[in-house]
Amino acid sequence: MTDNSGKTLTPDKPPEKAEARPSEPDGFSHLPPTPMRAMQRLGGWRALRSMRTAIWLLLALVAATLLPTLVPQELANPQGVRDWKEKWPAFSDILERLHLFDVFSAPWFVAIYAALLVVLVLCLVPRTRAFVRQVRRAVRRPGEGALPDVALQAEWVTALPAEEAARRVVPYLRRRRWRVGKANAAGQCVAEKGAAREGGSLLFHWSFLVLMAGLFVSAMFGWSGYAVLVEGREWVETPMSIIQYDPPVFFEDSAHREFTLTLDTFDVRYRDDGSAADFVASVRVADEGETVIAKEVRVNDPLDYRGVKAYLHSFGWAARIVVTDPVSGDEVFDDWVILEPGGPRNMHTGVVKIPSIRPQAGLELFFAPTGVVLTQEQAAAFDDELGPNVLLAQRPGPPTPDAPVVYFREYRGNLGLDRPQPIGVLDKSRLGDPVDIGAVTPGGNAFELEDGLEVSFRELRQYSRLQVKRDPGLGLVAAAGVLLLVGLVPSLYLARRRLWIWIRPDPDGQERTVITLGGLAYQRKEAFNGEFEDLRRRLEALAPTDADSGATPNESREST
Repeated sequence: MTDNSGKTLTPDKPPEKAEARPSEPDGFSHLPPTPMRAMQRLGGWRALRSMRTAIWLLLALVAATLLPTLVPQELANPQGVRDWKEKWPAFSDILERLHLFDVFSAPWFVAIYAALLVVLVLCLVPRTRAFVRQVRRAVRRPGEGALPDVALQAEWVTALPAEEAARRVVPYLRRRRWRVGKANAAGQCVAEKGAAREGGSLLFHWSFLVLMAGLFVSAMFGWSGYAVLVEGREWVETPMSIIQYDPPVFFEDSAHREFTLTLDTFDVRYRDDGSAADFVASVRVADEGETVIAKEVRVNDPLDYRGVKAYLHSFGWAARIVVTDPVSGDEVFDDWVILEPGGPRNMHTGVVKIPSIRPQAGLELFFAPTGVVLTQEQAAAFDDELGPNVLLAQRPGPPTPDAPVVYFREYRGNLGLDRPQPIGVLDKSRLGDPVDIGAVTPGGNAFELEDGLEVSFRELRQYSRLQVKRDPGLGLVAAAGVLLLVGLVPSLYLARRRLWIWIRPDPDGQERTVITLGGLAYQRKEAFNGEFEDLRRRLEALAPTDADSGATPNESREST
């Protein structure tokens, strides 16, 4: 018969049983179970409480997180979702019923995540209780008995009295970081070291549980998105004002603080090649009408107010475009248009949507901060969507507004606003070809289109895009990350060892003391052979044999 460590038990020794009650001391020959049995006495739900179940749930969770790489997600890629639904309507209906277009908010994904947390708790609680009990019992005063049948044993005799030998041996072991228990009446005691290995393993797994819980809290109660702030303008922290909004699963109404954020100035310093060397946004936070924070937001230096963080993400130019209907005299559009970089000829692009007139109108804007006039041959050389007849381009270098100009194309028809679409995208599927073109400069005269609409470029300012998010589980995740690393250290570098020490007068009646050692390694057993031999030599030096007392080195023995 063998125990968990693979060591053969003698026939007269029963197999390992459940841990004895604390009031019942273990005998000197007792071998603590290894690994420590956490669920030995728990009946039922054994599969649910096993780490194997937790591993399967973790694998299912990993597989679920891979699904968004195969199926477009409503939040990140709404246009891709629409394309799928138009191309494969029947298949897309099945995917939608399975919530595969919004995996991370799907009930089944939340159920897997919650089940993993529950199983981890059911695994770790009894294992932790078993560890605490085992640590407390490991070096208790043992009951009298024989030395257990362990692989490593050593014995020698010394002329020192038993009390003096114990006073030398025990303090030395404690200095070597052994936990030494009290001796019984027969001079028997036990010592252990390396219990921190199991403690580190538990800390690692508990930290992983806390990490998962932090991510769960953030997913259930946190949100994220983007805020676009134009210089001198206010932005209110509400769901309606957040772009690419990823809402919390629960308590959305109470998740927002509804404070006001104002971008006072935005400063940027460019390199000669046109790239940004540094940029900073000076913002103010007002809550209930009072300014509470004034801060310069930089890269890696976010704004943090009431649990909401705002990170500097990107920046660019914003043009105030006004479209007037001369028949009624009404301004059918008057707003700041965000002009995104990366357009043709190094220009910035933006969109104006006017759904209030019939037919609906849309303007596609192309902005050059420093516009230059091209020849027909130069324009044709670009070979882009603007075509050879558009004799405008952005000058190479920093995009400073030295000669700003907006070129635009007008479309009429159905803007497709009955379907979700990004603010800065013009859905041309139901608009047809451009009906007119034009160009305007800041503060200049309005450009009159053929249908009578007048377009003017009133003002130019900079904007800053901030990534805003509320992450209530971030503290748990950060703490868990640190504890994970702390728990790894003892798990990697420590090994559990156990010693049996028996210091007794010579049973032959001579005035000398017999010292017997037994050693057992639970991990890295090969290395313990040398450790045990070194420990035996050092202890024998503290309690040496004495030729005058009749003890000789030949009487010192050990077996391996």
